[in-house]
Formats: sequence, C-alpha cells, structure tokens
Amino acid sequence: METGSKIEASQRIFDEAALKDCTKPILFAELSQERFKACLYDNERKLILGWLVVDHAHMPNPFVHANKLEKILDEFRNDLLSERQYFSIINQESSLVPTEFYDPLNEKAVLEFAHEILSSDRAQADLIEELDAYNVWSCPAPIWKSIQKNFPDAEILHFSSPLLKHFSNRMKDNHGLHLFGHVQNEQLELLCFEDSKLLLYNSYKYHSPEDFLYFTLFGMEQCRMDPEEHRVDLLGDIRKGDPVFKLCYTYIRNVQVQTQLREIKVAPALRTSDHQEHFNLFNLHHCVS
Repeated sequence: METGSKIEASQRIFDEAALKDCTKPILFAELSQERFKACLYDNERKLILGWLVVDHAHMPNPFVHANKLEKILDEFRNDLLSERQYFSIINQESSLVPTEFYDPLNEKAVLEFAHEILSSDRAQADLIEELDAYNVWSCPAPIWKSIQKNFPDAEILHFSSPLLKHFSNRMKDNHGLHLFGHVQNEQLELLCFEDSKLLLYNSYKYHSPEDFLYFTLFGMEQCRMDPEEHRVDLLGDIRKGDPVFKLCYTYIRNVQVQTQLREIKVAPALRTSDHQEHFNLFNLHHCVS
C-alpha cells in the first residue's frame, strides 16, 4: 500500500526480544505480481522472528514490477537486514523433470514446450533432492536483476520448490493416498502422494469456490481417490469459514484445514497473530543449506 510517495506495510510484526538474541538472521521473501512478503528466521532455534507484507496493484509488466520491488526493498531495508537471503517467485511457469532426464542446456526448451514465456525470461532449475528431480521454472529478467542488485548472494527459487520439499518430507513415513492443496492469491497447488511417491503436481488459477472444488475433485479422480474415503489437507490462506472450504466439505468427506507448523515455530510475541497465510513463506526453511 502507498500513501503519497511512502510505501506502507499491510502487516508488520516482529518480536524485538527474539531478534536481539539472533546473531545470524536469515531473510525469506516471496514475490507475486500484487504482493511482497518477507520474514526473518533464526536457523539455530528454528524460529520465525517476524514478518511484513506489502500489498500493491497487480503488475504483470515485469519492468514495472521490478521498479516497485526496488522501492519496497529500499523502504524496508532496515527490516530486511540479514546474513543470508532466500527469495521465492510466484508464477505458474514451472515443470518437474526427473534427474535422469534433466539437461541444463534444455531448461528453456522444457519451459517453452509447456508454457508461454518471454524470450527475455531466465530459465532456472531448483534441485528437489527428495523427489530426485529438478523444478525447472521461468523468472522475469528484471525481477532477477532487481533481487541480485540488492542482495547479490541471494538464492532465488520457484514458489513451488519449498512446497514440494515440505510435502515430500512429510510423506516419508506415511502410507496410502493423500492429497494436499495449498491456497494463496486465488492460486491452488495440488499435490498427490501415494506413500512417499509423488503422483500429481498441478497449479491452477481459480475464480470461484466452484472452480476450486472442480480442480480438487479432478485431481482426486486422476489419482483414483475416493471423496468418501481419502483425506484432503488444505493449507495456506484458507479457513474453515471460507466459502471455498464449506463447498469442499459438502462433497469431500475427509477434508481438513491444517494450521499447525511442524518443523519450526514462531517467536512468543507472534503467537497470537494469524500466520496461516504465510505457510509457504516459512517453508523456505527447507531450502536453507
């Protein structure tokens, strides 16, 4: 949000005491075309120290978006002081490629086969060791340059990579069919596992509860899941009172909203704040080396 020339955060909350006790904070940041999110993380204590969110107008033009990003990073520079940085980019231009078929020289060809991308876009690949695969994705060149200018050593990943890592780790010791849905910015990521094997990963834009239900039931059908029997977990920016959840609950017997953080926790001053929508921002801890 902007007031005159000043950019204001729609959310900004930090545990100052926990921050003082952290000598090497790590920055996690997440970019979409209408929102910037960031948090500070203490890797030694597996602790989220605080976060901020800046909402802005939808910016599909990568040059305009990069200019806005520069202003945000400058405005909140003191909040973003960190030893290491991890940025994730939200878009739908990504494809999973098994390691045995991956060729770094063919990254752009893989993307052009399945997606519409700009000739100036950068082709990137994130190694997902848990799946023995590469997540090949496209990043707008101006966004990449803006991040590198401000944080030359930052790791830049696709939004889906921490999701894939999180659910792959979660399913290591589980059995049977299980569908996960991550919700954010009217975007639904569906991941289906059988035991620890990934059967399905798809990303959808939805515009109504009916869209959401259709994509979820279609994913279940593709994986031969029974809405009367198999479990569906929804995570991210969704709550039990939302129309989307209420409609799903009508047609899927065992659908649940998961709110609990598993491997990490939030600092004491943050525990009464709603952090459910930041699920995948926090998931970047899976990418910390």
